[in-house]
Amino acid sequence: MARRHERPAKRNGVDGEPPGNGAGANESDALTLATVDTWQPRTPRRLTGEDAQEIVTNIIGFFELLQKWDLADRASRRRQNRRF
Repeated sequence: MARRHERPAKRNGVDGEPPGNGAGANESDALTLATVDTWQPRTPRRLTGEDAQEIVTNIIGFFELLQKWDLADRASRRRQNRRF
């Protein structure tokens, strides 16, 4: 196990991420690598596969929240239009 100040061994192209296996592993690996490639220039800390997974989860959550707000806004507008 690596100490906090040591970088984990590089596996599968991303630090700290074991090679994927099973159905969809290639797509998952590609998404992880693309996420790290996109966000690594924006932070001085070396991103790991776990970091990439958290980034993707947060972005999905952000867009789900936007969609929820949009649906609520549309429903509110429909209710207001029925009143007039």
